[in-house]
Amino acid sequence: MRYVDPALEPVPAEINFSNIKGALNELLNSLDRKAKDDVYRGEVRVGTNIEKRVVIALKRKYLNKCGYCESFEHEPCVEHHRPIGLVTGGTVRNKGYYWLAYEWTNMVASCDTCNERPYKGTNYPVRTLPINSIPPILANGDYDYAQFRYSSAYNVRELPAILHPEYCLHPEQHFTFNLKGEIGHASVEGEHSIRVYGLDRITLNTKRYQIYKGLFNDLEILVRKRFREHNPWDEDRFKEGLEDLLFKLINRRTDDSMEFTLFTKYMLNHLEEFFIHPFPVPEIQKEIRDAFTEIIRIIT
Repeated sequence: MRYVDPALEPVPAEINFSNIKGALNELLNSLDRKAKDDVYRGEVRVGTNIEKRVVIALKRKYLNKCGYCESFEHEPCVEHHRPIGLVTGGTVRNKGYYWLAYEWTNMVASCDTCNERPYKGTNYPVRTLPINSIPPILANGDYDYAQFRYSSAYNVRELPAILHPEYCLHPEQHFTFNLKGEIGHASVEGEHSIRVYGLDRITLNTKRYQIYKGLFNDLEILVRKRFREHNPWDEDRFKEGLEDLLFKLINRRTDDSMEFTLFTKYMLNHLEEFFIHPFPVPEIQKEIRDAFTEIIRIIT
């Protein structure tokens, strides 16, 4: 998971309050509380084609990635962070947060796997008593739609046990990783998020490990050339190779269109663990450490 600025993409016109007011009133006044897919998916007819404008906007905001696991997803699900139907995960409520069906701040681009059971689906554990009713009606009889937003005064009374990619400024504070690409938690919210989103799936661990292994293999090649018996690289050439490796790591971290930027950021913040300690020879460790320290000092 990475932080996604909610201001990156404006509310699609198809679900602007003025355009969905009728559909919202119909939903709130219905008995079954069932939302219309074509409204929250933003389906509009363009000539003879049907375009899903909300899906397109989510793809742009999340850069063709799943908002939870950060794997590439070019056909994302419109995932409701607060489920609009049956809620599971410690608090079962048959009607769910149905009034948030058309709320832009409640929508996350998700891959099929994260959005299916046994993962996110209808799972939504909370740390406080859940909100059980819609926001109050204004004096003019309209619903106070501003209170439907994720960070509204009405909604923040409820403390989710899982992280929302657009409202967690520093996800790196909640997760850890090891050399196998396996994810761990550094907070209660991180622990619940790993379980609910399935961030410890074998496929994700494997992809993260492959990223690390590719970078580490590049480092091993540099080390072999620097410390080989015949015609070893000199210190300056070795430093140049390490600088290229560091820039590759930094570019992966800062390019949000890449998969697993959170893992890359973690590796960069834990160079000792990932790129120095795996070498058992103290002389090699020292030279890599000294070179990394000097390079980082120069570029920062």
